[in-house]
Amino acid sequence: MTLILFFLACNGIHKDSSKNNEIEVEKEISYLFDGYNYDLKVGMQRGFANYYNVFIPKSDLSLSDFEMIKSKMEKKWKLVYTSEDQYVFCYDRYNQMTIIYPEKMDYYDKFGQKLYIKSSLLDQWNIGVIYKKEGTSYCKDVKF
Repeated sequence: MTLILFFLACNGIHKDSSKNNEIEVEKEISYLFDGYNYDLKVGMQRGFANYYNVFIPKSDLSLSDFEMIKSKMEKKWKLVYTSEDQYVFCYDRYNQMTIIYPEKMDYYDKFGQKLYIKSSLLDQWNIGVIYKKEGTSYCKDVKF
């Protein structure tokens, strides 16, 4: 009887461990963009899917500076997609960061979904960080 309870307890611990897969977004953004004037906005928080947006004025972060940040990122993050001013990185199968240097308002991801860029945000880097308990569409099938 005690052995059965032990296995049930272990199974319950294992099921809940996926909650711990989300990175510490504020800490990671601070590490990556230290010294830049960024604005981190916490978006929808559902536990199984959490969203964050970061905005950095283009005047504060040049494309050449971004290349240095990209090199720093690639030590922990995997670049999985690039297209037309957008870069998608995966930390693991659950955490994704999409970085866009917008030059226009009409962008699409690799799945054909429109990415909405407001005209008022064309002068800023647009960075989206997503955590999904089941894995993000870009990251869930990537080998780490």
